[in-house]
Amino acid sequence: MKEYQETKRGYLLVPRHDFDFRQIHGDIARSTCPSCSENRAHPGDPSVRMNLKTGIGKCFHCGRQFLIKEQMRPYLHHTVPSVPQTYKLPKADETNLLVIHSDEVKAYLVSRGITDFDMLDRLKVMECVRYVDGYDQKAIAFPSYDGSVMVNVMYRTLGKKFITETHCEAIPWNVDSVLGGDSVFITEGRMDALSLIQCGHPATVSIHNGANFDIRSFDRFRYSHFDPLKTIYIAADSDAIGLSMRQRLATYFGESRCRIVEWVWPSGKEIETAKDANECLMKGGREAVEYCIDHAEACSITGEVRAESQFEGLDDLRRNGLPASETIRLGAFDRHVKFQTSRLYIITGLPGTGKSTFADFLAVKLLKESRWKCSIFSPEKFPLKLHYMELAETILGRKLSDCRLSDMEFEQCKDYMNRNIFHISAEGDTSISTLLHTARQQILSYGVKLLLLDPFNYIDLGSDSGMTDTQKISRILITIVQFAREMDICVLLVAHPRKPSFDSRGQLIPITMFDIFGSSDFNNKCDVGIVLEREKEDNVLLVKVEKMRFEPMLGNGGIVPLHYDTASGRYGNAVYDTSQAKYLKFEIKSDTWLPGLGGEEQSLEFDAPPTEEPNCPF
Repeated sequence: MKEYQETKRGYLLVPRHDFDFRQIHGDIARSTCPSCSENRAHPGDPSVRMNLKTGIGKCFHCGRQFLIKEQMRPYLHHTVPSVPQTYKLPKADETNLLVIHSDEVKAYLVSRGITDFDMLDRLKVMECVRYVDGYDQKAIAFPSYDGSVMVNVMYRTLGKKFITETHCEAIPWNVDSVLGGDSVFITEGRMDALSLIQCGHPATVSIHNGANFDIRSFDRFRYSHFDPLKTIYIAADSDAIGLSMRQRLATYFGESRCRIVEWVWPSGKEIETAKDANECLMKGGREAVEYCIDHAEACSITGEVRAESQFEGLDDLRRNGLPASETIRLGAFDRHVKFQTSRLYIITGLPGTGKSTFADFLAVKLLKESRWKCSIFSPEKFPLKLHYMELAETILGRKLSDCRLSDMEFEQCKDYMNRNIFHISAEGDTSISTLLHTARQQILSYGVKLLLLDPFNYIDLGSDSGMTDTQKISRILITIVQFAREMDICVLLVAHPRKPSFDSRGQLIPITMFDIFGSSDFNNKCDVGIVLEREKEDNVLLVKVEKMRFEPMLGNGGIVPLHYDTASGRYGNAVYDTSQAKYLKFEIKSDTWLPGLGGEEQSLEFDAPPTEEPNCPF
């Protein structure tokens, strides 16, 4: 036999021409063994299984591991840690660990269903004595090998105490069993791994530290050991920690090739369950373990949405049409803008166009027409009592100083606002997570359906290093959109534009949704985008609906002219009269919007003063 150089991890470096590759299927090829074929009764047996892409293979007769010499450089590139680590080798070695021999340890293993002691010898599972909890205890030692080098040892006492060597590299146990195969089982514990190996699945590894494992412990072996595999069976525990482990491993290796082993199997007319592979072996034997493996399920792909999950919704759309939209009953405006929950509406406009006033009007109108309770973050309206004054005047249709306003109406208005309009404090932390936390609690407590954020620039962008303000804005907008959908509310966001610009003649250049300060994502992320523009000559507000994601369900793009009535704080329709070349103002009603006074939910007074004859309400 030729002499070959050996890596420090025990791989024989063999030139490619010393293999006689045959039975090539994709990246996998078979070859006779350069190490043992000359000494075998059947020297032509292709006992080496080699991955031609990685250049790594294994002889399934003598167990030697090979690396094609010409592929040494890419192997080192993919397996050497980018940040060098200084690890110690374990204090224990094969000279001070004993082959399992004591009756006590053997009895413990048999009680756990582990009866193949030849398997334990092959895996170099040993026994020792460890000083734990103040006295010496018998323990089972599970050395972890990287090639021929022992890099760590995990000890399990018979009392189920776990100890690992300190300052040693944490690698998956039995990791080299993966080489040369096309599948692997990954378990949470060593006893689970032994159970599967005893049942005939030698390519089984165990994560290093149970539920506290670091997924990066697989990094150095991903290219050489795991990337060539077709199937990865995640055989974790069935408890909450095991479910988390499943998700982490599936995301790391790619869900498309992962299978989830559930420890559930039939036993006569009953259904048996187990926490893990070892318990399954103990309760149902090898047949139960094989049943669970045979019925392993494909892993769901993180973030994937299958069409079938939407079939019920599609059926509903076919039967009932598009989802209902709410309007504010304002004539032409209702044709251009309709309101739905799970949507983001953004309003912008130059200073002086009344963005906040218009947003408040929409909130109050949706409260009146659709009974949408609202939550408002409006730090520019300070002190807050002045904001409530403006909201009250819009609801009542008159100034609070109006002599026609009775004390009863005023008290009813305060009660109405207290039950339907809720503010979010602008004091202290104004990060999006804090604001949405408060909004979430108001939604759950009071049934809020509209969230008004006015304006965006008061939201703290955060101090994440490595991110531009544009990236931070995009992240916040995505968070808002996701929140609107999760909580099924309508979000109305007011955003200021960049500094006004003028053309060569000194004329103000009209702004668009793309001119909002900070990012074009304001236009990209919203469902409806509205730009307010003031027509000073006729004192008209032009509501330009520039972005509409779903027409006509949410309305149609276009321009709606509105008049503003300062006395009532309300907006009304305006129509351009070509004969007079000006906008005509529609009458803006100033009747109260309080439900009890407007005819809705009106109570009947049966208790009259003693001196008066009660009037029968019928």
